[in-house]
Amino acid sequence: MIGWIRNTLAERRRGRQAVARAAVAFESKHGQSPHVGISTTIHQDGARCIVRVCYGHVKPPCRAFFVVPDEGEIEELQFEDVTQFGECPWR
Repeated sequence: MIGWIRNTLAERRRGRQAVARAAVAFESKHGQSPHVGISTTIHQDGARCIVRVCYGHVKPPCRAFFVVPDEGEIEELQFEDVTQFGECPWR
């Protein structure tokens, strides 16, 4: 039981760190401030996280997607690359 809780908390921490790193990458690349509070990790696997960064002053907000590896360069993804993780266009 304790091991499960420890693993769950570690995954959450890893996801929050990935969102923070993706937000910094987004801001440096695009020059806009992201909405970190509604940005989230949409997929985690062994060595990387896929992050949705929300930005803009419109409803619904615009989105950018990043792959955040545990080590190495952060890369921006296209929308077509993240549809496999359940992302869909805004309605």
